[in-house]
Amino acid sequence: MKSVYIKTFNSEPHRLHNLIYFAKQCNIQFPEDLFDLVYTLNGMSVPTRYPDELRGMLKIYSKKKTREIVSKSGEVLRWIRENS
Repeated sequence: MKSVYIKTFNSEPHRLHNLIYFAKQCNIQFPEDLFDLVYTLNGMSVPTRYPDELRGMLKIYSKKKTREIVSKSGEVLRWIRENS
């Protein structure tokens, strides 16, 4: 998403970890199923940086669920490459 921002604005992106923000700034409109995943990924970024919040995330996301999310995130990357 940050590379799309750089391509779109020819400038460094803000120091954020907010996929929804960058999608809006770059006028990226994901299909609904991919937007749901981007929304999920967006909420996972910052909590994983803090031990107490990470423990909570580990309770929510099993290994199986995490593998599914990682696998599906490849679909998001492909879609961005093809549509940006």
